[in-house]
Amino acid sequence: MKKKYTLTDRLITRITGWISAIIIAALAIWGIFTLRGYYKYEQTNNAQIDEYVNPVIAKAGGFITAVKFEENQLVSKGDTLLIIDNRGYLLQQQETEAAMQKVKAQLQLAGNKAEKAVALAELSRLEVLLKRQQLDLGYTVITAPYNGRMGRRTVEAGQVINAGETLAFIVNDETGKWVVANFKETQIANLHIGDSVKLIADAFPRQAFKGTIISFSPATGSRFSLLPPDNASGNFVKIVQRIPVRIRIHGNKKELDVLKAGMNVNVFVPKGQRHG
Repeated sequence: MKKKYTLTDRLITRITGWISAIIIAALAIWGIFTLRGYYKYEQTNNAQIDEYVNPVIAKAGGFITAVKFEENQLVSKGDTLLIIDNRGYLLQQQETEAAMQKVKAQLQLAGNKAEKAVALAELSRLEVLLKRQQLDLGYTVITAPYNGRMGRRTVEAGQVINAGETLAFIVNDETGKWVVANFKETQIANLHIGDSVKLIADAFPRQAFKGTIISFSPATGSRFSLLPPDNASGNFVKIVQRIPVRIRIHGNKKELDVLKAGMNVNVFVPKGQRHG
């Protein structure tokens, strides 16, 4: 007995066929453009924006009396960031100055050359100590080392800190931004210093930035890890290694301000570039 197809069945079959054809065509177009991209460019999505993010470290310990910045604030070189209570340092300095006065007085009273030599040596020691204490006193006012933007801060007024403690982080605006792109070792042969680069950040997919390759890492990323792999251990599994490539981003400060350290970037390097 023949199976009869209703009008609805034929309509569904026809619609399904058209949908399948559209999907196949879309996949074919996507595949063509993808293959064209791989043929035309060496590319990687294993890349990030980078810039110098440095810690602000205390050179003197003590009680924090004031914090003069907020997170994400723009600062200029020399701006005061934190103030540490300096009264203890002032007292030490005054004590040293008094000791120097005492030694100087012992010099109008020295009866022989030996006593005078001892007093002069003590005076020299105290002078050096005073200079050190004056230096420590200056460290109680912590200033911005360069123009930049403050990042995360880890202290508040009223805390007691030690010398060497990290108090905040500052992003250096004076050194600019760059991209570190981790290309596969099989791609490196087609890359050269001076090659032009197209950069597209994930945050701004419709905006393309331009760059230039300026250097290659002297070793693979794994060699700089805390525990580099030892292939002689008997557990060798061949893995394609990555070579960090540093790329300078072109553009003025206003254009590049939207790019933040750590952002993911897609990097496209046209093949076959020639350099004079």
